[in-house]
Order: sequence, then C-alpha cells, then structure tokens
Amino acid sequence: MLKQLLLITALAVAIGTTCAAAPIFGFATSTPIVTLGNNFTVDVTVTGAVDLYDWQLDVQWLPADRASASNVTEGPFLGAGTTFLPGNIDNVNGMITFMADTLNGMVPGANGAGVLAHILYSSLTSGILNFSLANVLADDSQGNPIVPGPSTGLAVTIVPNSTVPEPATFGLLAMGLALGAVVRRRT
Repeated sequence: MLKQLLLITALAVAIGTTCAAAPIFGFATSTPIVTLGNNFTVDVTVTGAVDLYDWQLDVQWLPADRASASNVTEGPFLGAGTTFLPGNIDNVNGMITFMADTLNGMVPGANGAGVLAHILYSSLTSGILNFSLANVLADDSQGNPIVPGPSTGLAVTIVPNSTVPEPATFGLLAMGLALGAVVRRRT
C-alpha cells in the first residue's frame, strides 16, 4: 500500500512539473492596417511567462521589401535592471537577428504577460506583411532553459494612399452644378 501511495505521489509530481504551460512569444500592434508611407510599431510579446529571466529571438517579416525596420527598443516586461541588445537589422532579407534581454543580478524572473520589445517600421509597398519569430530561447532565474510554446505570428495590411479631395474642390463642383442648372433653365 505504501509503495502504491509513493508511486501515485511521484506520478502526480511528475505530471505537475511537465504539464506547466509554456510561455507563448508573439506579436501585437495597435495599427494592423497602415497607410503606405507611414510608420508603425510592432511589439514582441510574451504571455504565460513564469520566472522569465532572459530571452533571445529573431524576427522576420515577409515580403522583406514591404517594410523597413529602423529602431528596436526594450519593452517594459522584464522591468528595471536589464541588459538589452536590440539585435542586427537586415532590411534586405527582412530580419532582425539576435535580439535579446536579460535581468541583471540574483533577482527572480518576471511572470505573466507583456511587451518585450518595440520595433519601428516604415511601410514601403502596399499589401499584406507577415511577421514571424525564429530561434526563440529563454531561461529562468536559475539558468534553466524554458521551453516556449509555439510562437504566434502577425499580419499587417499596408493600404495605398487614398487622395481625399480638398474642401475647395467640393465648392467648385457645387458652383459648376449650380451654373449648369442656371444655363439649363435658360434654354
């Protein structure tokens, strides 16, 4: 009986440690539709983090010629006391490689969900722009690897500029219609 109880307890502990939810790395933006020629920001995010001490990843966007990255800044998720590496921007191939952030010192890792990094882009051509992550690595505060869940992507639609007529154009059109009505009455 004692053997069975120990076996059940060991099995419950093993299942409990292996069934913990994996953090999900992905993207967010407040501007999923962007007008051609405008700037927009894409955030690299995490959800479900438990004791996240450091992370590293690559960002890719396709087609590469649809947007150009110009700036990468640290997000607030890990908090103060960090070392942030913005990565290497390669606009020809649509990639930012080796973007990384780590807490400093013997402190606990961050928990929950938040923004890891902000990336500023300029839109170059119209159409759908797809973002994905690669080479995602993470560790807890003890230096143990955290196995992330499948990352989520993002699609941003870049629309062409639409010219909106100036108010004076509407005034000229109204005057033309009125003049046409007057000429029509006279004939």
